[in-house]
Amino acid sequence: AEVEDGLRMSVIGMRACGVPLPRWLWPTLNATERAERQRFLFDIDIRLGWGDALIHYRGWVTPPVAAA
Repeated sequence: AEVEDGLRMSVIGMRACGVPLPRWLWPTLNATERAERQRFLFDIDIRLGWGDALIHYRGWVTPPVAAA
């Protein structure tokens, strides 16, 4: 979803081997992305249903310099 300063993502469904999983097995996703000072910033936090961290990655990407 688009928010004031960028994008916010959320889990809308999950499958294992093609079988839909019940919502209580889905991980919690808190991920944002935005542009700031010629950089693309992101913060991705994925936690298991009981709160344990699975992935938390924060960083930025800068565009390549255009060839002269």
